[in-house]
Amino acid sequence: MTSTEEPSEGKHLRDALERFGQESGLFRKLDVKRLGKHLTDPFQIQVSVAGPPVNLTDVGYGVSQALPVVVQSVLRSKRSIYLLQQPEVHLHPRAQAALGTFFADLASRGDLTFVVETHSDHLVDRVRHEVAQGRITAEQVIILFFDKPKLETEVTPIELDDQGNVVDAPSSYRRFFLEEELKLFAGGTAECA
Repeated sequence: MTSTEEPSEGKHLRDALERFGQESGLFRKLDVKRLGKHLTDPFQIQVSVAGPPVNLTDVGYGVSQALPVVVQSVLRSKRSIYLLQQPEVHLHPRAQAALGTFFADLASRGDLTFVVETHSDHLVDRVRHEVAQGRITAEQVIILFFDKPKLETEVTPIELDDQGNVVDAPSSYRRFFLEEELKLFAGGTAECA
């Protein structure tokens, strides 16, 4: 089937996959290699990265983890809510950031909500960047910061301003990263107050 004959939903999905693949650096192109003549016959997903296409199982594990998230998000029903737990697992930093752009792009259309549990600063920072660029509004983003200073976990909502800056975060937010940076500058002995 040529691209002019491809149904609009299929073309929309293919375009989204190729855009995400290129922005994330995970792949340039995806193809389906049929291993028989019938629709029910086995197939392989062929991934093109830098050279000839290879089977999906022969590239990094992150590609096979990200594809279902991207596909299901694009083929969503209107007014859907997606709950995702650590979608960045097995992805390198560039791909984690690309997920942030991908989620922001779909959420900016107003008919899809993402609730993402993540440990990825790359993903969060990219969403902040999308706010700063005006591609998504600060009102469309809320960060729930989980901290366990004692026995019970504390949950603090953190908002962003129109420039993507974190507003009124608790002092423990990003403390670990700040202490690591200070250690580098101070020769390994500094600590945040």
